[in-house]
Amino acid sequence: MASHPKEPPAYMAAFPPLDDNLKTAKGSSKPSKLPERLTTQRNSLFQRSYYFVFLLLLKGVFSTIIFLTRLPYFKNYLPAQPFAASAKPPTFTKTYAIRPGLETRVFFPSAYNTESGKPLPLYLSIHGGGYAFCSARYDDEFAHPFANKNNILVISLSYRSSPLHRFPAQIHDLVAVILEILSDSTLPIDRNRVAIGGFSCGANLALAVSQVLRSTHADSSLIKGVIAFYPVCNYTTPLSVQLASRPKDSGSDPLAWAMGVLAWGYLPQGTDLTDPLVSTALAERAMLPNRIFVVGCELDLMCHDAEVMAERFAGMEHKITMNGINGALNGEAEVVGEAGWQRNGVRWEKVLGQPHGFDQTPTSRSNGFVVRRRAARLRDDAGQWLLKEAWA
Repeated sequence: MASHPKEPPAYMAAFPPLDDNLKTAKGSSKPSKLPERLTTQRNSLFQRSYYFVFLLLLKGVFSTIIFLTRLPYFKNYLPAQPFAASAKPPTFTKTYAIRPGLETRVFFPSAYNTESGKPLPLYLSIHGGGYAFCSARYDDEFAHPFANKNNILVISLSYRSSPLHRFPAQIHDLVAVILEILSDSTLPIDRNRVAIGGFSCGANLALAVSQVLRSTHADSSLIKGVIAFYPVCNYTTPLSVQLASRPKDSGSDPLAWAMGVLAWGYLPQGTDLTDPLVSTALAERAMLPNRIFVVGCELDLMCHDAEVMAERFAGMEHKITMNGINGALNGEAEVVGEAGWQRNGVRWEKVLGQPHGFDQTPTSRSNGFVVRRRAARLRDDAGQWLLKEAWA
């Protein structure tokens, strides 16, 4: 992969400067009633070395497993992504000179006539993986059917991964590539219908990128909507509180053991955890797209944070009890979906009985049917929301 300068490229001069602690762009205000400024803790040299080596080893193991699940011999023996059979290669891939090492994967709907040049709505998809794992290729099983079902253009984005590259490098990468995509005359993009979204940490990055684009682009409504699938969204919440917010008798959360090392890999020492580009749940509503769709998984330790974020963006009073049961909406919002609501341009959907990343995590064949059915319904809802709400 080509090396990249540590400093933002020249075009980033158009962005408001970042302060010494890589905080929010100066001039943008933080929401009121934030927790006191919290920063990442200082770790010993031994602990930093341990985290670094451990994360690199974990990346290697994860990449090997993903590689094996795609080999014909192992497909019959290893768990696979629920929609692995739907994964098709992109229409084409391309890179841009501003980030030559970052591949974009472009998916046209199968029925699209490329000779027509007819503009298509654009959905920009950001992969998850704790900022350290996966790649845009991992989301092929989502991008191809999502483009076909909704007759839209889907572009899966790449970014440099931790721990070799840390905040805000990923945000800079994505903003740089997105601006190149939107100015690419070879792509039939309907620039009045652009949305962004992501899975897990990719959802966090989608919310962060939306803020940067809204604050720096001449057209503040460049991004019409954002979809946050089970987002990482609040680094100020202690892990103990996140675990306590899960439903009773829900068992252990496999994410719990990895949260610390993944956060260390992404956030440099001294990073302000109340920065809305880090803890996107603390963003000003005015800095985000007019339409927001947030998805949480009931058994996910981050579900509580995601629902509180959605309620805050919708201007609703917090109604979640610590055992994970919703309070009454009291007529404040339209009840939609399996366990969700919609108000003031914000939609919330809780996927009951499922853990973080349920629709992308390799699963057994016996459980695959149930997961696929539930995930397909969620993705259909997301597509309809884009067409009828975000781009209406």
